[in-house]
Amino acid sequence: MKRLLKAEFFKLSKEWSLWPLMLFSMVDGYLDGAVPVRYDVMITGYEMYVMRLLAGLRYEVLVCVFAAAFVYSDYKNHTLIHSFSGGFQRSQIFLAKATAFFSGILPIVLLHICVATAMAVSQNGWGIPLNDTDFLMDMSLRMLWYLAGCFCAGSCVLLAIPLTKNYFGAFGLGICMTYVIQMLGESVQEVLLYSSNVLLLAAAGRLFEKYDLI
Repeated sequence: MKRLLKAEFFKLSKEWSLWPLMLFSMVDGYLDGAVPVRYDVMITGYEMYVMRLLAGLRYEVLVCVFAAAFVYSDYKNHTLIHSFSGGFQRSQIFLAKATAFFSGILPIVLLHICVATAMAVSQNGWGIPLNDTDFLMDMSLRMLWYLAGCFCAGSCVLLAIPLTKNYFGAFGLGICMTYVIQMLGESVQEVLLYSSNVLLLAAAGRLFEKYDLI
């Protein structure tokens, strides 16, 4: 398993789509963080933090782009056959691929928040005492909701790839599934968004194990 993880993280470091998406995230955060300076508007670090979390839908689309590029390439190039021939189980291969994939998502979806918030803090401070327990809980819940949405988008594409076996099909189906789940989560219960990640990953893993996807 360690060899699989090492191989997947090496492929992640060489993935062509990761670095442009990370650069986009940093530039996007910088442009938003420069708004208070440019227009002489006072925005505290906490206000900028909340504003950037509201950009979730934009970054869910980027997650789908990254997922389709990073994961689908193994199906297209038939590189998974080397892992099978190495004696690894399909569940191990899927787990290693998913671990590297979700690790790659984190810098894409977090860099813009860090950059914009740091710029706002440097100009106007944080704005709210950090020793306030309710405030810290609110910050954590907002971040969890944001990350759950991004991970849900990734999970949807992981499931869509073996179903469509097509780059654009996986991207389109992943976006549609994410939108439907988020709409249901907002109108019914937020817990649906969190639980959907587990269910989608379980379904994608099961599909990977049962069907010939190479």
